Amino acid sequence: MQHVAYDTYDLEKFQEHMKAMGGTPRGETLVRNDGFGILKQMFARGYEEGSAAETTFPEYVQRPNNETPEEVAITFAEETGKGFYDQVADAVEQEDDAPFFDFSRMPADWSVPEPTPIAGTR
Repeated sequence: MQHVAYDTYDLEKFQEHMKAMGGTPRGETLVRNDGFGILKQMFARGYEEGSAAETTFPEYVQRPNNETPEEVAITFAEETGKGFYDQVADAVEQEDDAPFFDFSRMPADWSVPEPTPIAGTR
């Protein structure tokens, strides 16, 4: 598996929270119109230390908010793919093998919290 995409509903707010928690993106946010509206994508570093060309990593997206789920098509446009692969090529060239999060900063007794639905989201 190369990566998993997560819908954030509000990518900028997610990025602020992620960075405050010590997370680092792979590169800049990619923005384009996918035919349904503005699609924003951010690719993060891998979940573990290693080459950007070989590690599994998350993608965080903010999809256009359409009326029905049937109106939303999953797309991966050529220009977005090029933007992402340019980010990976830059990371490989710079030998940037750092992981997405430095999990050693987590308290020893920390565990993943139970999911909490957010009121007012899809």
